[in-house]
Amino acid sequence: MPQESLILKKNSVRISLAFAPQGFNQEDMLGLIACGHSFGSVQNTAFPDIIPPSTDPHDTSGNVHFDSTFDHFDNKIVTEYLSGTTGNLLSDHNVTINKFADPDVVASTCASLFARMIDTVHKGVQLTEVLEPLPVKPHQVTLTLLDDGTILLQGDVRLWDKQDDPDRSVTLRWADRDDNNDPNYSAELGHTDSHVGQFVPGPIRTIWYTFNRTAAVFIFLDQAKGISNFWFEILYFYDRSGRHMSQRPKCPLFTASVTAHKGFIHCVIGF
Repeated sequence: MPQESLILKKNSVRISLAFAPQGFNQEDMLGLIACGHSFGSVQNTAFPDIIPPSTDPHDTSGNVHFDSTFDHFDNKIVTEYLSGTTGNLLSDHNVTINKFADPDVVASTCASLFARMIDTVHKGVQLTEVLEPLPVKPHQVTLTLLDDGTILLQGDVRLWDKQDDPDRSVTLRWADRDDNNDPNYSAELGHTDSHVGQFVPGPIRTIWYTFNRTAAVFIFLDQAKGISNFWFEILYFYDRSGRHMSQRPKCPLFTASVTAHKGFIHCVIGF
C-alpha cells in the first residue's frame, strides 16, 4: 500500500475513534464531514501529511478548498467527489455519499446531525432553556469625546428575522443626564440595501440600521447634558404600498409600547 494511502487510513481510523464516544457511527461521521465541509478549506499548517505547503505568499497557511462553492452551503462537495473532481476522504464504499447526491437528503440529514452534535453534552450537565436571539439588538454603541467638547454617539441596531421594508424607518431617541426627553434628542438612522444580512441556508434575515460615519448619520451630544438612556422607535407606514389593515406589519417582540395610527404603526423599544 503506498505511503499516502497508509497515512489517510490512519487518519480515518483516528477520526472514527474521536466520533465514537459522542454516539456517532461511521455513517454519521461521513455525513458530518460532508455537511461541515461544504464551507471553507483545509490548511497545510493543520494537516501537513495530506496538504502540500503553499507557494503563494498571500496564502501562507496552504488553504485547499473542499469544493468549488466553498462559500455556499450545498452538496457540491459530494457531487464533485463522486465525479472525481475533488480529493476529499469520503469513503464507506460510497454508500453514504451516494445518498448525499440528493440535495433534499443533504438538507434533512445535515439538520439532524448538526442538532445531535450541538445537543450532545457530558452526563450530568443541566441545560438551560433555549436562548432566543434578541429581536432588537444594539451593536457596538460607543461614546467618543471630541476635541471641541462634544460627545459623538455611534453604533448600529439589528432587527432579527425581518424582511427589508422601504416603508419602515427607525429613529434613535435619548434622554440627557437629568432624564429630560427633548424633542430634538432624536436621529433617524441610516439604512441601505447593503445593511441586510442573510443566513445561508434558510430564510432568516437581519436588518441593520446605523448611526455612524458609514451611514453619514452623526449624533453629537452636549457634554454638559450627557445621556442617561436611549431607545428606538420604529415606524411602519403600511398604507403607502397599498397594504390592507390585515397586512400591516407587527412590532418586534419585547416592544415597550405600540401605537396604531391611521396609516402607520409606532413601536417603541427601550433598553
